[in-house]
Parts: sequence; structure tokens; C-alpha cells
Amino acid sequence: MYAEVQSVEQLTPHMIRVVLGKGDLTDFVSTSFTDQYVSAYFVPPGSPYQVPFNLEEARSTGPNFEPKARRLTIRDWDPEGRLM
Repeated sequence: MYAEVQSVEQLTPHMIRVVLGKGDLTDFVSTSFTDQYVSAYFVPPGSPYQVPFNLEEARSTGPNFEPKARRLTIRDWDPEGRLM
């Protein structure tokens, strides 16, 4: 599954809110648990690959273009707008 960054908001000096959307989030299923997480990979500018990408192939492009992994807490899921 992949998505694109729709917006970024600086909440505190050490916390940001990232809204993800588009892509193929139609297959995302929210759970009833309070805490939900996703692992996201962010593509550095100028990378020689596009989303969706093969993770192993992307990692082989070298440290300057390797996708940056982050674990994100899902604060809200909008199934109609396909935004998280």
C-alpha cells in the first residue's frame, strides 16, 4: 500500500502532523484499537525511482537516495476522503 503526503503541520519543535492520502489507501482497514500505526517510507528529492517502488531496489540506490523509514501513529482515518 502507498500514499502521498498531502500536508505537513509543525505541532511542536519536535512533532509534526503528516496527512497521507491518494495512492491505494482504499484497501486500508481501520481497527477498533486506540493506537494504530503504519510504517512509512519517504522518498528523498531527486531519487531515481517513483512510488510505488520495490524497497530492495530503492535501498540499492545508495545512502543519498535510500527511502527514509518512519513509524507514524494514525490519529484519524477518513475513508471517504481516503486521508490518514
